Amino acid sequence: MHNNNLVVTYWDASAVLPAFFKDKNSEDAVNWSRREGVHLISSLSCAEVYAVISRIRREDLLVDVLINAGYESLEKGQ
Repeated sequence: MHNNNLVVTYWDASAVLPAFFKDKNSEDAVNWSRREGVHLISSLSCAEVYAVISRIRREDLLVDVLINAGYESLEKGQ
């Protein structure tokens, strides 16, 4: 018998954002992002993350270089 234990990780917005912007869940998010397997994000989650990053920009909560890095990471899937 062949044992394939493929790990599939679904990323919702609450998991993606700590991977991009430091908070209390960032370490766990980064650790999960480094796990081998299939990583999935839905178009709805993607839209939610874009909306949050846009709000962060509108409210001037972070400098543009960090906001742009968040957009770039989302677009590249990193």
